[in-house]
Amino acid sequence: ARGGAVFSGYWNLPEKTAQALDSGGWFHTGDLGFFDVGRELHLTGRISSLIVTEGGEKIQPEDLEAVYAECPGIREIGLLQWNGKLVALVVPDGAAEAAGIEIRGALQSIYRGLPSYQRLSRVVMTLEPLERTALGKIRRHRLLSRYAQWVQKGEERSQEAFTEADLVLLNEPVAKRAWEYFGERYPNRALTLGMSLGADLGVDSMEWLELTLEFRQRLDTDLSEGAIARIETLRDLLRELVSAGRAVSTASWWEDPESVLAENQRCWLNPQGLLLRGTARILYEIERFVVRRRFRLRVEGAEHLPESEAVVFVPNHLSYLDPPVLAAALGYRRMRETYWGGWTGVMTTHWWNRALSRLAQVVPIDPDNALISSVAFGAAALRLRKNLVWFPEGGVSRSGQLQAFKPGVGLLLEHSQMLAVPVAIAGTELALPPGRWWPLREAVSVKFGTPVGRGELESQGNGRTVSERIADGLRQRVSALQKESG
Repeated sequence: ARGGAVFSGYWNLPEKTAQALDSGGWFHTGDLGFFDVGRELHLTGRISSLIVTEGGEKIQPEDLEAVYAECPGIREIGLLQWNGKLVALVVPDGAAEAAGIEIRGALQSIYRGLPSYQRLSRVVMTLEPLERTALGKIRRHRLLSRYAQWVQKGEERSQEAFTEADLVLLNEPVAKRAWEYFGERYPNRALTLGMSLGADLGVDSMEWLELTLEFRQRLDTDLSEGAIARIETLRDLLRELVSAGRAVSTASWWEDPESVLAENQRCWLNPQGLLLRGTARILYEIERFVVRRRFRLRVEGAEHLPESEAVVFVPNHLSYLDPPVLAAALGYRRMRETYWGGWTGVMTTHWWNRALSRLAQVVPIDPDNALISSVAFGAAALRLRKNLVWFPEGGVSRSGQLQAFKPGVGLLLEHSQMLAVPVAIAGTELALPPGRWWPLREAVSVKFGTPVGRGELESQGNGRTVSERIADGLRQRVSALQKESG
């Protein structure tokens, strides 16, 4: 900001003034925001309070606190980051012990509507009000010191006693071995059966994938995604493991990906018959003609694409127009050898969406709530030696900026020998902005990058695990392509 309304500096604080006011007279406010396609500025929060997760996702705590504040039993809540995890200090209504049970139960229903990176790894109850400024804002630095004091005191060590029913449950061989495994996995935690896997242990969709594979190998037991959806506490998990059947196969999701899919899920991978292929060809030619004429499609880098080798296409995601634009750029011959990862929230909402998805060889992907079957779908397509299109951001970017990549694509490339092709799509956010249903006449473009292997991506990317480093390496490649294409 600059102008007569902007102050001239901080009183007797020249260093702080120099940080805030540059030589041109511009005041750097410390606010975050973005311009939409209509060039209107949206303010989203403050740089100083921004939380960046291990996966690179950005969280404005005030916005997420407003969501969690709707939870029954919460009087105040303050979010912060501790050891890379999202945690919270909660001031409950009433006694902390009684309210804590109610709050942790209510949080599970809130988690179902949130992406995994916005879910709390741990909740700490405190009866002391959160410290605030004169304007009512939470003093963020005080949250961190209070949480550190709580950790030092070791108040997380619960003294919950086992009930008679719990002892019977732990006598079951499968439950006993699972309980021992969790003791190995969390050696510095005093585990209780009432602990929430999400709120207390920080188990997200990626960790559920790891746990499921461990249960197959150690316990010869399968947990369906339906069972996972019912699990809130460690007690629930042990009960589901006891009642679950033996694993159909001890192979991993990569060695036998279809074994983790239900019968109604496998149908998405069935080859198309003659009638479906003919219908798909007609619709594709119409769609390709419309895209090239109405949106003046420009394609760059097509010479990089292998003629016969299957690859994973990894594009950015700006609009629901992206898939038809990319399909038009690929051409029909390559399209027939390609499966698409499609978000379940769109492809299964209506019968016509399901029909079009079947014609376009789309497989259902839910990166936040069904990562196991989502990755299995992708792995099954790759094992058929088909191309795969995977939108790794997990959703359309509302600001137009490239978002953090979900690690699912990293998992696929980690366990396969497939090359990845980064793709930069541009112009679709103007032709069909989020919230608009009829497209405008705007030019669009698709730029293909050079195919790259997992080893090079892993060495280039950042992250805690191999899959995270591969995903981040791909994000860097797509970002570089966007800059090249302008």
